[in-house]
Amino acid sequence: MKKDFVGWILSTALFSSLGASNTLPSNRSIVVDEAPRFVRPYVLPKYKGHGIGLTKSGQTIRFSITASSSDGAFSLVQHNGKPSRLVISTTTHPRGDTRASVLLSGRCQLWGLQNVTDASHGPRRYTRGLR
Repeated sequence: MKKDFVGWILSTALFSSLGASNTLPSNRSIVVDEAPRFVRPYVLPKYKGHGIGLTKSGQTIRFSITASSSDGAFSLVQHNGKPSRLVISTTTHPRGDTRASVLLSGRCQLWGLQNVTDASHGPRRYTRGLR
């Protein structure tokens, strides 16, 4: 009886996955070089994302999460240089060796790694009012 049930479950899973593969988009890696132009789960490695050069000294803004990839929920922009008058004019605050500015409506949770030796991966939660 148990053997028949396991066989039935496996055959059901096989047939449902075959049927779904005809109607769903093909499976792609979730690791991408740029934020997608539609909503889907994705992982954007460090130093990846559509970048725009700001200065001759190599300052760049990268778009990690776009309105298109989050269905208009929020955007996340990274900047790799020092604050200057050419950069987005928002109030920043020191965060270790960098300066940060978070403009947020609602809440988002990102998965990240602290920039310290033997750091562990973990969620970083941002909420409204946090800068």
